[in-house]
Amino acid sequence: MGPSSARRRWRFAALLLAAVSPAVASAQRVTGAVRDSLSRLPIAGAVVTMSDGAGRTLRQLITDTAGRFGATVPAGRVRVRVLRIGFRPVQRTVEARPGSATALDLAMPEISIVLAAVRTSSEKICGEDDRPGSAAAELWQQARAGLLATVVARQAVPAAVRVLEYRQVYDAGGAHLLQQRARISAGSSQRPFAAAATARDFEHTGFVVDADDGRTYYAPDADVLLDPQFAANHCFSVTADPRRHPDEIGLAFEPAKNAPDAIVDVAGTLWLRSGTPELRSMSFGYVRIEDAAREAGAGGTIDFSTMPNGVVMLSRWDLTAPVLRRRRSYRWEPGVWQYDVTQVQHIGGILADASWPGGLHWHGPVGTVVGLVVRGRAASPAPGVRVWLEKYADTVTTDARGAFRFRDLLPGPYTIHAEDPALAPFDAEPPLRSDITVPDRADTLRPMVLLSYDDVERRLCEGQPLDSQTTVLVGNVRDDSRQSDAGTDLKLTWAYGGAFAGTTTRLVHAVKGRFAACGIPRGVSISIHALRDTTVWLDSTVTAPAGPLGIVTLDLAPRPRPAAARGGG
Repeated sequence: MGPSSARRRWRFAALLLAAVSPAVASAQRVTGAVRDSLSRLPIAGAVVTMSDGAGRTLRQLITDTAGRFGATVPAGRVRVRVLRIGFRPVQRTVEARPGSATALDLAMPEISIVLAAVRTSSEKICGEDDRPGSAAAELWQQARAGLLATVVARQAVPAAVRVLEYRQVYDAGGAHLLQQRARISAGSSQRPFAAAATARDFEHTGFVVDADDGRTYYAPDADVLLDPQFAANHCFSVTADPRRHPDEIGLAFEPAKNAPDAIVDVAGTLWLRSGTPELRSMSFGYVRIEDAAREAGAGGTIDFSTMPNGVVMLSRWDLTAPVLRRRRSYRWEPGVWQYDVTQVQHIGGILADASWPGGLHWHGPVGTVVGLVVRGRAASPAPGVRVWLEKYADTVTTDARGAFRFRDLLPGPYTIHAEDPALAPFDAEPPLRSDITVPDRADTLRPMVLLSYDDVERRLCEGQPLDSQTTVLVGNVRDDSRQSDAGTDLKLTWAYGGAFAGTTTRLVHAVKGRFAACGIPRGVSISIHALRDTTVWLDSTVTAPAGPLGIVTLDLAPRPRPAAARGGG
């Protein structure tokens, strides 16, 4: 199987910003409290499923921080089943008349899966063969309980979320970042990441699909993993990785049967904390994909986090999507192609924060950088300075105090730049740059120091005499289209007083629309003229600054010279 086009693209999950709760007929009220059978402490985040006598699901709920739940369901026989990762399932059947209320007190026995006991397990369960009592089956049931909680919580306990979605482009070796884009999406959802199709769809189309306009990589989510079709087509076994996943137990999954080479499946591992199980992460790769794509790390990771209310949510996801190009070769075998990786893309997102009514809040691993730009040894504020992160789209401007802030950044290394946009075109001062590492919290940088204006004046007027009574006037000359003018001769004239009162004229040539005039007395009124052929393009007056540096913008506009008066005969 191979890509059908040299041009590759990616698609990944979109933020889902709506949650809909199904209506139920009012008949009887079933409430309850779920507790640990030993400690009697409440269990938050447990999934409560209420079904009728025929096994049809009536309601699915999530217990709150006090372990409580409640719902109105049709009268009659109702089975209440409670699942929570780390505990044995419990269920109770109640019979009630219309208008009645039933209160339950449910105790869940805690489960402890000892890592050492399952490391040596080599058994594998495939399809619907769950073999009760086996380590793989036990771990799969616990993983399913954790995944189910993420699915049910979307509607039962919707949160206000902010998601940092990103796209990174690396070179062919995956080591050098070429481009990075990120944006924040906000809404009400418990499902910031969603697979683009169902397990049955993926069975027929595969998780990697090629088309004339490019390649699409897909990732499984909790719904896909919970789908009976996924379980029917995959085998599960217990695994461990002490180096990368210490104190965690892995439930590995792989395709259970052979499929056509064109169908790309997934194989990976769900990682749970040992002892009392807790869903931690999932990693996966693609089966029956090109060697070049596999060696480039094609696949993905998903992290799970337990919220303050006990709900498990997808907190980070990353898809590695290599961009391939068919290799040119003089040796070719029918049906056999070789490919090279041209780029490696990472597409994913981080749950920046989530909040619920009542004040519960969770903050994800996104960073904030706070900085200050000052001038010279006096550390005077530098407002209006442009600050940006290399290979990052966002640019900010310092405020009146010279302060700036970048929010919602991916943790990792960055190069930060700063320059005064008014002086940058004149090469009047070296640009600032600093290598930083953004943590998953707020971090304050040491002040970034620009040159003092006195030092800028010395750089612009190198070799010319300067004193405390003179200034340098720098400017940008724009033509009538508001673009920088290619070249213009300017005449600057100002008056001076004292015993030798008079005027001084200075001719300045603007190169690429920029000029610098040194040695101008501070505070004087300057007349500026520009003439092209017989047309006056500029007739303006500016005041020289009282400090060492002034910046002006001059707009050229054609003004025909008045015709000379002629004598009569």
